[in-house]
Amino acid sequence: VFAALVAAIWLRESLSLRALCGLLAGVCGVAILVGYDEHALQSKLAVGAALAGALCYGVASVYTKTIVNPPPPLAAAQGSMWAAALLAAPILPLTQSLPMPQASPGVWVATAALGIVSSGIAYLLYFRLIENVGATSALTVTFLIPVFGVLWGTVFLGEQPGWHTLTGSLVILAGTALVTGFSVQALLLPLRQ
Repeated sequence: VFAALVAAIWLRESLSLRALCGLLAGVCGVAILVGYDEHALQSKLAVGAALAGALCYGVASVYTKTIVNPPPPLAAAQGSMWAAALLAAPILPLTQSLPMPQASPGVWVATAALGIVSSGIAYLLYFRLIENVGATSALTVTFLIPVFGVLWGTVFLGEQPGWHTLTGSLVILAGTALVTGFSVQALLLPLRQ
């Protein structure tokens, strides 16, 4: 949503009614999927940090699209990972006093997988998406994160999704389809020929 707003203000990109409805559906879908928790909204700092992070994500994706000679997606992904590491490094000494439990080998493997797959490879694909479909459409993939979180929780942890998780997931998928212009008919058309 922030990417669409930033692109409209900064790049004067127009947003179709279909895309606007898709973005609103995605936000509503995430709200339905997550559910309401009155205690979660009590921390104004946490809510502000989450909104600021989303705004930064939107600004960064629109900025990426404005670069005249953008680097290849692999270089952009590497650059963003290095920049994140350098920006986080000054905070590292502050975490030394926090208690750290001993991690099992499985935890280290999971941490490495998160870093390599969920960050490294994901950012490579993300920058390729921005290059090919634009910032607003590329950022609709962030709506899919909670859907896949529910899916992996069900598959690997045996969690039972409730009505709100299933309904929210369907609304998110519908919103993403509206923004990206995805059509089941277009997908099946090559199979019919």
